[in-house]
Amino acid sequence: MKRSLPTALKGCRKIGLVGLGISNRGVLAHLKECGECPEIRIREKKENGTDEESFLASIDEDALVLSPSVRPDLPPIREARARGVKILSDCEIFFRDTKARCFAVTGSDGKSTTTAMLSLLLSAAMGTKIPAVGNIGQALTPLLSEGAPAYAIELSSFQLFHYAPRCERAVITNLSENHLNWHTDMKEYAAAKAALYEKCRLPAVCIDDIGSFPLLKRAPFSVYSLSESEKTLAKCKSEFTYCIKNDTVYENGKPLLPLNLLKADSRYNRYNLLAALALCAGLLTKDTAHAIENFVPLSHRCEPVGKVRGVTYLNSSIDSSPARTAQTLSSLHAPVILLLGGMGKGLSPAPLLSAVKEKCRAVIGFGPFGEEATAYLADGGYESILPPKKKMSDAFFSAIRTAKPGDTVLLSPGATSFDEFENFAARGEAFRRLVRSIQTLQGKDLP
Repeated sequence: MKRSLPTALKGCRKIGLVGLGISNRGVLAHLKECGECPEIRIREKKENGTDEESFLASIDEDALVLSPSVRPDLPPIREARARGVKILSDCEIFFRDTKARCFAVTGSDGKSTTTAMLSLLLSAAMGTKIPAVGNIGQALTPLLSEGAPAYAIELSSFQLFHYAPRCERAVITNLSENHLNWHTDMKEYAAAKAALYEKCRLPAVCIDDIGSFPLLKRAPFSVYSLSESEKTLAKCKSEFTYCIKNDTVYENGKPLLPLNLLKADSRYNRYNLLAALALCAGLLTKDTAHAIENFVPLSHRCEPVGKVRGVTYLNSSIDSSPARTAQTLSSLHAPVILLLGGMGKGLSPAPLLSAVKEKCRAVIGFGPFGEEATAYLADGGYESILPPKKKMSDAFFSAIRTAKPGDTVLLSPGATSFDEFENFAARGEAFRRLVRSIQTLQGKDLP
Protein backbone atom coordinates (compact mmCIF):
# COMPACT_ATOMS: atom_id res chain seq x y z
CA MET A 1 0.00 0.00 0.00
CA LYS A 2 1.42 3.36 -1.05
CA ARG A 3 1.83 5.99 1.65
CA SER A 4 0.75 9.59 1.52
CA LEU A 5 3.31 12.38 1.64
CA PRO A 6 4.29 13.60 5.10
CA THR A 7 2.34 16.67 6.24
CA ALA A 8 5.35 18.98 5.93
CA LEU A 9 5.71 18.09 2.22
CA LYS A 10 2.09 18.03 1.11
CA GLY A 11 1.51 20.07 -2.03
CA CYS A 12 5.19 19.91 -3.05
CA ARG A 13 5.77 18.80 -6.62
CA LYS A 14 9.54 19.17 -6.56
CA ILE A 15 11.72 18.51 -3.51
CA GLY A 16 15.45 19.11 -3.12
CA LEU A 17 17.50 16.99 -0.74
CA VAL A 18 20.50 19.05 0.33
CA GLY A 19 23.16 16.55 1.32
CA LEU A 20 22.74 12.78 1.26
CA GLY A 21 23.90 11.44 4.59
CA ILE A 22 22.00 9.09 6.88
CA SER A 23 19.12 11.52 7.51
CA ASN A 24 18.37 12.44 3.91
CA ARG A 25 18.90 8.90 2.64
CA GLY A 26 16.10 7.96 5.01
CA VAL A 27 13.91 10.80 3.71
CA LEU A 28 14.61 9.70 0.13
CA ALA A 29 13.69 6.06 0.84
CA HIS A 30 10.44 7.15 2.48
CA LEU A 31 9.46 9.49 -0.38
CA LYS A 32 10.02 6.76 -2.96
CA GLU A 33 7.35 4.69 -1.21
CA CYS A 34 4.75 7.46 -1.30
CA GLY A 35 1.82 7.09 -3.70
CA GLU A 36 2.44 10.41 -5.43
CA CYS A 37 6.19 10.70 -5.20
CA PRO A 38 7.23 14.20 -6.25
CA GLU A 39 10.22 14.98 -8.42
CA ILE A 40 13.36 14.75 -6.28
CA ARG A 41 16.63 16.56 -6.85
CA ILE A 42 19.78 15.66 -4.97
CA ARG A 43 21.97 18.63 -4.10
CA GLU A 44 25.18 17.14 -2.76
CA LYS A 45 28.42 18.94 -2.10
CA LYS A 46 31.15 16.96 -3.79
CA GLU A 47 34.55 16.11 -2.35
CA ASN A 48 36.22 18.20 -5.04
CA GLY A 49 35.17 21.30 -3.14
CA THR A 50 32.01 22.39 -4.98
CA ASP A 51 31.46 25.90 -3.79
CA GLU A 52 28.32 27.08 -2.04
CA GLU A 53 27.01 29.00 -5.04
CA SER A 54 26.97 26.00 -7.39
CA PHE A 55 25.92 23.58 -4.64
CA LEU A 56 22.80 25.66 -3.99
CA ALA A 57 22.40 27.38 -7.36
CA SER A 58 19.08 27.87 -9.17
CA ILE A 59 16.78 26.72 -6.39
CA ASP A 60 13.41 26.06 -8.07
CA GLU A 61 12.09 23.37 -5.74
CA ASP A 62 8.96 23.75 -3.62
CA ALA A 63 10.86 22.44 -0.58
CA LEU A 64 14.43 21.81 0.48
CA VAL A 65 15.18 19.11 3.05
CA LEU A 66 18.52 19.96 4.64
CA SER A 67 20.99 17.47 6.07
CA PRO A 68 21.75 18.34 9.71
CA SER A 69 25.25 19.54 8.76
CA VAL A 70 23.88 22.18 6.34
CA ARG A 71 23.15 25.47 8.07
CA PRO A 72 19.69 26.83 7.28
CA ASP A 73 20.98 30.42 7.26
CA LEU A 74 23.27 30.07 4.24
CA PRO A 75 22.46 33.00 1.89
CA PRO A 76 20.95 30.90 -0.96
CA ILE A 77 18.74 29.06 1.53
CA ARG A 78 17.64 32.27 3.23
CA GLU A 79 16.74 33.73 -0.15
CA ALA A 80 14.79 30.60 -1.08
CA ARG A 81 12.85 30.75 2.19
CA ALA A 82 11.97 34.40 1.51
CA ARG A 83 10.52 33.31 -1.86
CA GLY A 84 8.24 30.79 -0.16
CA VAL A 85 10.35 27.62 -0.49
CA LYS A 86 9.79 25.32 2.48
CA ILE A 87 13.04 24.71 4.39
CA LEU A 88 12.74 21.42 6.28
CA SER A 89 14.75 18.63 7.91
CA ASP A 90 14.33 14.93 8.62
CA CYS A 91 13.69 15.88 12.25
CA GLU A 92 10.83 18.27 11.45
CA ILE A 93 9.17 15.92 8.94
CA PHE A 94 9.08 13.16 11.56
CA PHE A 95 7.99 15.18 14.58
CA ARG A 96 5.17 16.96 12.75
CA ASP A 97 3.47 13.62 11.97
CA THR A 98 4.48 11.07 14.59
CA LYS A 99 1.95 9.87 17.14
CA ALA A 100 4.56 7.91 19.08
CA ARG A 101 5.76 8.85 22.56
CA CYS A 102 9.14 10.57 22.13
CA PHE A 103 11.89 10.40 24.76
CA ALA A 104 14.74 12.65 23.63
CA VAL A 105 18.42 12.88 24.59
CA THR A 106 20.89 15.60 23.70
CA GLY A 107 24.09 16.95 25.27
CA SER A 108 27.76 17.48 24.53
CA ASP A 109 28.79 13.98 25.63
CA GLY A 110 27.10 10.71 26.51
CA LYS A 111 24.15 11.06 24.12
CA SER A 112 24.47 7.73 22.33
CA THR A 113 25.17 5.61 25.42
CA THR A 114 22.29 7.25 27.30
CA THR A 115 19.98 6.67 24.31
CA ALA A 116 21.01 3.00 24.06
CA MET A 117 20.36 2.49 27.78
CA LEU A 118 17.07 4.36 27.46
CA SER A 119 15.97 2.05 24.65
CA LEU A 120 16.49 -1.01 26.86
CA LEU A 121 14.72 0.54 29.84
CA LEU A 122 11.72 1.64 27.77
CA SER A 123 11.52 -1.78 26.12
CA ALA A 124 11.41 -3.42 29.54
CA ALA A 125 8.85 -0.92 30.83
CA MET A 126 6.52 -1.17 27.81
CA GLY A 127 6.91 -4.87 27.10
CA THR A 128 7.87 -4.31 23.45
CA LYS A 129 11.00 -3.22 21.58
CA ILE A 130 11.48 0.55 21.72
CA PRO A 131 14.16 1.45 19.17
CA ALA A 132 17.09 3.82 19.66
CA VAL A 133 16.94 6.24 16.72
CA GLY A 134 18.06 9.64 15.46
CA ASN A 135 21.65 10.82 15.67
CA ILE A 136 22.68 7.40 16.98
CA GLY A 137 22.46 6.21 13.35
CA GLN A 138 18.80 5.85 12.30
CA ALA A 139 16.96 8.43 10.18
CA LEU A 140 13.64 9.56 11.63
CA THR A 141 11.32 10.01 8.63
CA PRO A 142 11.15 6.27 7.73
CA LEU A 143 9.80 5.63 11.24
CA LEU A 144 6.51 7.24 10.19
CA SER A 145 5.66 3.96 8.45
CA GLU A 146 6.42 1.87 11.53
CA GLY A 147 4.19 1.21 14.49
CA ALA A 148 6.44 1.51 17.54
CA PRO A 149 4.56 3.08 20.47
CA ALA A 150 7.62 5.09 21.52
CA TYR A 151 11.18 5.97 20.52
CA ALA A 152 14.43 6.71 22.35
CA ILE A 153 15.73 9.58 20.20
CA GLU A 154 19.23 11.03 20.17
CA LEU A 155 19.27 14.58 18.84
CA SER A 156 22.37 16.62 17.94
CA SER A 157 22.76 20.37 18.22
CA PHE A 158 22.65 20.50 14.41
CA GLN A 159 19.26 18.78 14.34
CA LEU A 160 17.94 21.03 17.10
CA PHE A 161 19.23 24.15 15.36
CA HIS A 162 17.02 23.20 12.41
CA TYR A 163 13.93 22.31 14.44
CA ALA A 164 13.01 22.15 18.12
CA PRO A 165 10.50 19.30 18.55
CA ARG A 166 7.81 18.68 21.13
CA CYS A 167 8.73 15.60 23.16
CA GLU A 168 7.10 13.81 26.04
CA ARG A 169 10.39 13.70 27.96
CA ALA A 170 13.89 15.05 27.39
CA VAL A 171 17.29 15.37 29.01
CA ILE A 172 20.40 17.41 28.25
CA THR A 173 23.16 15.18 29.59
CA ASN A 174 25.75 17.96 29.91
CA LEU A 175 26.99 21.05 28.12
CA SER A 176 30.55 22.07 27.26
CA GLU A 177 32.23 23.72 24.28
CA ASN A 178 31.70 21.72 21.12
CA HIS A 179 31.09 22.15 17.38
CA LEU A 180 32.25 25.76 17.38
CA ASN A 181 33.49 25.23 13.83
CA TRP A 182 29.79 24.98 12.84
CA HIS A 183 27.93 27.06 15.42
CA THR A 184 28.73 30.77 15.40
CA ASP A 185 29.54 30.75 19.11
CA MET A 186 28.85 28.99 22.40
CA LYS A 187 25.67 31.01 22.90
CA GLU A 188 24.16 29.64 19.70
CA TYR A 189 25.26 26.10 20.55
CA ALA A 190 23.69 26.28 24.02
CA ALA A 191 20.48 27.80 22.64
CA ALA A 192 20.09 24.88 20.22
CA LYS A 193 20.33 22.43 23.12
CA ALA A 194 18.07 24.51 25.37
CA ALA A 195 15.30 24.47 22.75
CA LEU A 196 14.69 20.81 23.60
CA TYR A 197 13.67 21.73 27.16
CA GLU A 198 11.40 24.57 26.04
CA LYS A 199 8.91 22.25 24.30
CA CYS A 200 9.34 19.17 26.48
CA ARG A 201 6.47 18.11 28.75
CA LEU A 202 8.52 16.26 31.40
CA PRO A 203 12.19 17.39 31.60
CA ALA A 204 14.94 15.49 33.41
CA VAL A 205 18.05 17.37 34.51
CA CYS A 206 21.48 16.73 36.02
CA ILE A 207 22.04 19.22 38.81
CA ASP A 208 25.80 18.56 38.83
CA ASP A 209 26.37 20.00 35.36
CA ILE A 210 26.92 23.74 35.43
CA GLY A 211 26.42 23.94 31.68
CA SER A 212 23.06 22.21 31.22
CA PHE A 213 21.32 22.77 34.57
CA PRO A 214 20.73 26.52 34.00
CA LEU A 215 19.12 25.80 30.62
CA LEU A 216 15.98 24.48 32.33
CA LYS A 217 13.81 27.46 33.23
CA ARG A 218 11.09 25.56 35.12
CA ALA A 219 10.71 22.83 37.70
CA PRO A 220 12.08 19.47 36.52
CA PHE A 221 10.08 16.27 36.48
CA SER A 222 13.11 14.27 37.57
CA VAL A 223 16.63 15.17 38.75
CA TYR A 224 19.82 13.19 39.20
CA SER A 225 23.27 13.65 40.69
CA LEU A 226 26.46 11.82 41.55
CA SER A 227 27.74 14.45 43.96
CA GLU A 228 24.72 15.88 45.78
CA SER A 229 22.81 14.35 48.68
CA GLU A 230 19.20 13.22 48.56
CA LYS A 231 18.40 16.19 50.80
CA THR A 232 19.78 18.59 48.19
CA LEU A 233 17.95 16.78 45.39
CA ALA A 234 14.70 17.09 47.32
CA LYS A 235 15.03 20.89 47.23
CA CYS A 236 14.53 20.79 43.45
CA LYS A 237 10.86 19.94 44.07
CA SER A 238 10.82 17.30 41.35
CA GLU A 239 8.63 14.22 41.39
CA PHE A 240 11.58 11.84 41.09
CA THR A 241 15.20 11.92 42.29
CA TYR A 242 18.09 9.60 41.39
CA CYS A 243 21.49 9.30 43.03
CA ILE A 244 24.15 6.70 43.83
CA LYS A 245 25.50 5.74 47.22
CA ASN A 246 27.21 2.59 48.48
CA ASP A 247 27.36 1.28 44.89
CA THR A 248 23.56 1.32 44.64
CA VAL A 249 21.23 3.50 42.57
CA TYR A 250 18.51 5.13 44.64
CA GLU A 251 15.15 6.39 43.40
CA ASN A 252 13.36 8.81 45.72
CA GLY A 253 15.56 7.65 48.58
CA LYS A 254 14.89 3.92 48.07
CA PRO A 255 17.30 1.34 46.60
CA LEU A 256 16.54 0.68 42.93
CA LEU A 257 19.37 -1.47 41.54
CA PRO A 258 22.99 -2.43 42.31
CA LEU A 259 25.73 -0.81 40.25
CA ASN A 260 27.51 -4.10 39.66
CA LEU A 261 24.95 -4.78 36.92
CA LEU A 262 26.48 -1.99 34.83
CA LYS A 263 29.14 -3.16 32.39
CA ALA A 264 32.05 -0.75 31.84
CA ASP A 265 31.35 1.06 35.09
CA SER A 266 32.90 4.54 35.07
CA ARG A 267 31.98 7.97 36.32
CA TYR A 268 30.59 9.09 32.98
CA ASN A 269 28.65 5.81 32.46
CA ARG A 270 27.10 6.33 35.88
CA TYR A 271 25.87 9.70 34.66
CA ASN A 272 24.55 8.07 31.48
CA LEU A 273 22.69 5.47 33.54
CA LEU A 274 21.13 8.06 35.84
CA ALA A 275 20.04 10.14 32.83
CA ALA A 276 18.33 7.15 31.23
CA LEU A 277 16.62 6.21 34.51
CA ALA A 278 15.46 9.79 35.07
CA LEU A 279 13.82 9.78 31.63
CA CYS A 280 11.91 6.64 32.60
CA ALA A 281 10.78 7.92 35.99
CA GLY A 282 7.43 6.46 36.96
CA LEU A 283 7.60 3.84 34.20
CA LEU A 284 10.26 1.51 35.62
CA THR A 285 9.28 -2.09 36.38
CA LYS A 286 10.78 -5.14 38.04
CA ASP A 287 12.58 -5.82 34.74
CA THR A 288 14.71 -2.66 35.07
CA ALA A 289 17.70 -4.46 36.59
CA HIS A 290 17.62 -7.12 33.88
CA ALA A 291 17.54 -4.42 31.18
CA ILE A 292 20.68 -2.74 32.57
CA GLU A 293 22.38 -6.11 32.95
CA ASN A 294 21.80 -6.68 29.21
CA PHE A 295 23.35 -3.36 28.20
CA VAL A 296 26.36 -3.84 25.93
CA PRO A 297 28.77 -0.86 25.89
CA LEU A 298 28.88 0.90 22.54
CA SER A 299 31.94 0.60 20.34
CA HIS A 300 34.69 3.24 20.14
CA ARG A 301 34.12 4.44 23.71
CA CYS A 302 37.17 3.53 25.79
CA GLU A 303 36.90 0.11 24.17
CA PRO A 304 39.57 -2.51 24.96
CA VAL A 305 41.02 -3.66 21.63
CA GLY A 306 43.85 -5.92 22.73
CA LYS A 307 46.97 -6.41 24.78
CA VAL A 308 50.38 -6.88 23.14
CA ARG A 309 53.58 -7.50 25.12
CA GLY A 310 52.01 -6.16 28.28
CA VAL A 311 50.68 -2.98 26.63
CA THR A 312 46.91 -2.37 26.64
CA TYR A 313 45.29 -0.71 23.62
CA LEU A 314 42.08 1.29 24.03
CA ASN A 315 39.93 2.72 21.24
CA SER A 316 37.99 5.85 22.20
CA SER A 317 37.65 7.29 18.71
CA ILE A 318 34.29 8.84 19.66
CA ASP A 319 36.22 11.44 21.70
CA SER A 320 36.05 14.37 19.29
CA SER A 321 36.49 17.27 21.70
CA PRO A 322 39.28 18.15 24.16
CA ALA A 323 36.81 18.01 27.06
CA ARG A 324 35.75 14.49 26.09
CA THR A 325 39.39 13.34 25.89
CA ALA A 326 40.07 14.85 29.31
CA GLN A 327 37.06 12.98 30.68
CA THR A 328 38.31 9.69 29.25
CA LEU A 329 41.80 10.24 30.67
CA SER A 330 40.33 10.94 34.11
CA SER A 331 38.78 7.47 34.15
CA LEU A 332 42.08 5.67 33.44
CA HIS A 333 45.14 4.81 35.46
CA ALA A 334 48.52 6.16 34.46
CA PRO A 335 50.72 5.67 32.54
CA VAL A 336 48.95 6.47 29.24
CA ILE A 337 50.43 7.10 25.82
CA LEU A 338 47.87 9.33 24.16
CA LEU A 339 47.18 9.50 20.41
CA LEU A 340 45.70 12.95 19.92
CA GLY A 341 44.66 14.61 16.69
CA GLY A 342 42.50 14.87 13.60
CA MET A 343 40.59 17.91 12.41
CA GLY A 344 39.64 20.39 15.13
CA LYS A 345 36.25 21.98 15.79
CA GLY A 346 37.50 25.42 16.70
CA LEU A 347 37.82 24.38 20.36
CA SER A 348 40.63 25.29 22.71
CA PRO A 349 42.91 22.42 23.82
CA ALA A 350 42.86 23.92 27.35
CA PRO A 351 40.73 21.15 28.98
CA LEU A 352 43.49 18.65 28.14
CA LEU A 353 46.38 20.14 30.10
CA SER A 354 45.59 19.03 33.63
CA ALA A 355 44.49 15.51 32.65
CA VAL A 356 47.49 15.00 30.37
CA LYS A 357 49.93 16.10 33.07
CA GLU A 358 48.33 13.72 35.55
CA LYS A 359 47.83 10.63 33.38
CA CYS A 360 50.07 10.64 30.30
CA ARG A 361 53.61 9.32 30.03
CA ALA A 362 53.71 10.60 26.45
CA VAL A 363 51.53 12.33 23.87
CA ILE A 364 51.76 11.86 20.11
CA GLY A 365 49.85 14.28 17.91
CA PHE A 366 48.62 13.62 14.39
CA GLY A 367 46.85 15.73 11.81
CA PRO A 368 46.11 19.46 12.13
CA PHE A 369 44.67 19.34 15.63
CA GLY A 370 47.51 17.13 16.83
CA GLU A 371 50.02 19.84 15.98
CA GLU A 372 47.89 22.55 17.58
CA ALA A 373 47.19 20.59 20.75
CA THR A 374 50.75 19.39 21.36
CA ALA A 375 52.05 22.93 20.89
CA TYR A 376 49.55 24.12 23.49
CA LEU A 377 50.57 21.36 25.91
CA ALA A 378 54.24 22.24 25.45
CA ASP A 379 53.50 25.90 26.17
CA GLY A 380 51.67 24.74 29.28
CA GLY A 381 54.75 22.98 30.63
CA TYR A 382 54.10 19.39 29.55
CA GLU A 383 57.35 17.97 28.20
CA SER A 384 56.74 14.34 27.18
CA ILE A 385 55.64 15.10 23.64
CA LEU A 386 56.88 13.01 20.74
CA PRO A 387 57.19 14.53 17.25
CA PRO A 388 53.73 14.99 15.69
CA LYS A 389 52.76 12.87 12.70
CA LYS A 390 50.65 13.51 9.64
CA LYS A 391 48.54 10.35 9.91
CA MET A 392 47.06 8.37 12.78
CA SER A 393 48.85 5.19 11.66
CA ASP A 394 52.24 6.93 11.91
CA ALA A 395 51.36 8.11 15.43
CA PHE A 396 50.32 4.53 16.31
CA PHE A 397 53.66 3.04 15.28
CA SER A 398 55.48 5.77 17.16
CA ALA A 399 53.42 4.79 20.23
CA ILE A 400 54.25 1.08 20.05
CA ARG A 401 57.95 1.90 19.86
CA THR A 402 57.58 4.04 22.99
CA ALA A 403 55.25 1.83 25.06
CA LYS A 404 56.48 -0.31 27.93
CA PRO A 405 54.74 -3.22 29.68
CA GLY A 406 52.05 -1.78 31.94
CA ASP A 407 51.36 1.19 29.66
CA THR A 408 48.06 1.94 27.95
CA VAL A 409 48.04 3.24 24.39
CA LEU A 410 44.87 5.29 24.08
CA LEU A 411 43.29 6.61 20.90
CA SER A 412 41.30 9.57 22.20
CA PRO A 413 41.73 12.15 19.43
CA GLY A 414 39.95 15.19 20.88
CA ALA A 415 38.97 16.17 17.32
CA THR A 416 36.93 15.00 14.35
CA SER A 417 38.18 12.37 11.92
CA PHE A 418 37.50 14.23 8.69
CA ASP A 419 41.13 14.92 7.78
CA GLU A 420 41.63 11.17 7.17
CA PHE A 421 38.40 9.24 7.69
CA GLU A 422 34.69 9.37 6.87
CA ASN A 423 33.70 9.39 10.54
CA PHE A 424 34.84 8.44 14.05
CA ALA A 425 33.77 4.82 13.53
CA ALA A 426 36.01 4.42 10.47
CA ARG A 427 38.88 5.92 12.49
CA GLY A 428 38.22 3.48 15.32
CA GLU A 429 38.10 0.53 12.92
CA ALA A 430 41.45 1.60 11.45
CA PHE A 431 42.91 1.63 14.97
CA ARG A 432 41.54 -1.87 15.60
CA ARG A 433 43.18 -3.12 12.42
CA LEU A 434 46.50 -1.63 13.46
CA VAL A 435 46.32 -3.41 16.82
CA ARG A 436 45.41 -6.70 15.14
CA SER A 437 48.38 -6.28 12.80
CA ILE A 438 50.82 -6.18 15.70
CA GLN A 439 49.03 -8.97 17.58
CA THR A 440 50.04 -11.29 14.73
CA LEU A 441 53.66 -10.32 15.36
CA GLN A 442 53.78 -11.50 18.98
CA GLY A 443 57.29 -12.82 19.54
CA LYS A 444 58.67 -11.01 16.50
CA ASP A 445 60.11 -7.57 16.12
CA LEU A 446 57.40 -4.92 16.05
CA PRO A 447 57.47 -2.29 13.26
